Amino acid sequence: MRKLIIEEGTENILIEVDATGAYLGDGAILWDEKVDGKLDPSVVLGGLERVVQNGVPSLVVNNPKKAAREAAKAAREQARADRQTAKAAARALLKNAGSVTTAAEVRQVVQALVIALDLDI
Repeated sequence: MRKLIIEEGTENILIEVDATGAYLGDGAILWDEKVDGKLDPSVVLGGLERVVQNGVPSLVVNNPKKAAREAAKAAREQARADRQTAKAAARALLKNAGSVTTAAEVRQVVQALVIALDLDI
């Protein structure tokens, strides 16, 4: 049987305990296999915290640097997707620019040109 512990000054440690499950250390217990069930083998130690949702315990990574990197990556991916969408819309409008007849259509073409110039398409 194992327990996942936060020891002071460390991230996380996994300790083996005897059949009684007794743990007399000073660290906070994040996961107790006797109470919470078998620890998922895919769990990577480091910066974990216990979360209980709807009565079901789970472990999540509590790492601000990693969270910031993931948020920045998601923002870059969203910006890339937005640029691709803008490029496609600008190309479609510019392709039909010769048949523009209304002021609204002219505005759309001008906006498409601005997007095209900004995105180098």
